[in-house]
Amino acid sequence: MSTPVPARPAATILLLRDGAQGLEVLMVARAREVDFASGALVFPGGRVEPTDAALAPAEDPLGAFRVAAIREAWEESGILLA
Repeated sequence: MSTPVPARPAATILLLRDGAQGLEVLMVARAREVDFASGALVFPGGRVEPTDAALAPAEDPLGAFRVAAIREAWEESGILLA
């Protein structure tokens, strides 16, 4: 039996808009060069970095996750939520 791998803190974000034919959800295609799920359509997201926690409000226990999701949306789609 294999040993479980510890989960890494990560965040994702669903960007929605009211389109002409109803609700639309932004998805991005994963790079074909990556090992895991290459070419798959995914929501923007990824691991929480130490700098995400540094930018988050100290009183928000989930702040690092929120910052990570916004940062990943920028990195993966060029959409800046500011």
